[in-house]
Amino acid sequence: MKRAFVFTFLFFSMCAAVYAHEQWLLPANEMERLANLAKPSLFRAWGLFNSTVALLALGFLLAWIVFNYRQTIKIPIPINRLEWGLLALRIWTGMMLIACSLGFLPKTGVAYFTEPTLFASDLALVPPWLFLQWYELALGILLILGFYVRLLGVLLLALVFSALYLYGTSMLQYAGFYSGLALFLLINGGGKFSYGLQQQKNTAYGKSYILLQTLTGLNFIYAAVSVKLLNPNLDIAILSYKNAFTFGIPYPEFVFLMLVVEIIFGLLFILGWHLRWLSLALLSLFVFLSFNLGENIFAHSFIYGILSVFIISGSYPISYFARLYGDNSRKSQT
Repeated sequence: MKRAFVFTFLFFSMCAAVYAHEQWLLPANEMERLANLAKPSLFRAWGLFNSTVALLALGFLLAWIVFNYRQTIKIPIPINRLEWGLLALRIWTGMMLIACSLGFLPKTGVAYFTEPTLFASDLALVPPWLFLQWYELALGILLILGFYVRLLGVLLLALVFSALYLYGTSMLQYAGFYSGLALFLLINGGGKFSYGLQQQKNTAYGKSYILLQTLTGLNFIYAAVSVKLLNPNLDIAILSYKNAFTFGIPYPEFVFLMLVVEIIFGLLFILGWHLRWLSLALLSLFVFLSFNLGENIFAHSFIYGILSVFIISGSYPISYFARLYGDNSRKSQT
C-alpha cells in the first residue's frame, strides 16, 4: 500500500512539475497558431476519462483534509529555521533577478545576453522601459548581499505592480509567486547574514507563511487554468516536440492530468500540510524536468526560493489558524 502511494505521489508530482512556461519554449508565431486550433474534446465536454480523474482528485483532496485536520501541529517554527529559509529565498530570488536583467534566461530563439527581461524569460524589456533592467539588477544584488531587505521587499512589490501594468495578463503567470515572496521578506526581514530593518525575534510571523502559501497556491492554480484548461494545445505541442515520456499516456490525456494535479498542488499549498515533503519532491522534479525539456536550470530560481523556505523551515497549516481563532472566539465569549 505504501509503495503504491509513493509511486502515485511521484507520478502526480512529475505531472505538476511540468510548469514549463509554454511562453519560454514555443516561438510566438507557433503559440498563435496553436491558440487558433480547436481544443481536444476532453477539454470541452465531460466524458469518462476527465470525469473519473476529476472525481478521484476530489476524493483525494477530501481524504487529505480529513486525515490531516486533527493532526498534531508543531507550532511555532523555530526562529533559526525561519532565518535560514529567508537566506535561501534571498539568494534564489536575487539570482533570478540578476539573470533576467542580464539576459541570461532568454526564451526560445533569442541569444543569451541580448534581451533583458523582467521577472521571466517571456517578459522582454523594450524602450522606453529598459531602465528597469538596472532597477532589477540592483534589487537582485542587494537581496543577495542582504542590505535593508524589508525595504527591498517594498521595492520588489512596486516592480511587480509595474510589470502588471506593462505586461497585463502575461505577468499574472508570476505575480502570485513574486508578491508572496516580496511580502514574506517585507514582514520577516532578510534572515541570516542580512543588515538593517530586521523583524523583531518573536513568534508572530505565522501570517506571513499563510500569505506565501496562499499566493503560491493561487499562482499554481491560475497557471493551470489559464493555459492547460483554456489553451491545452500549447502543452500538447511541447510534449510532442520534446518527445516527452508520459508513461504511455496519450498527450491530451496527460495534459489533462497535469491540469488537475497542478490545481491539486495549488490547493495543497494553500492548506499548508506537509509542505516540506511536497516542496522537496517538486524541487527535485523541477530540476529533473529542466534537463529533460532542455530548459535553463536557473529559469525557475524564484520558485526554488519559495520551495526552499518550506523545505528548511516547514509551514503553517491553515487548520492552525482555524483552531487559534476558534479558541480566541470562545475565550472572548466567556
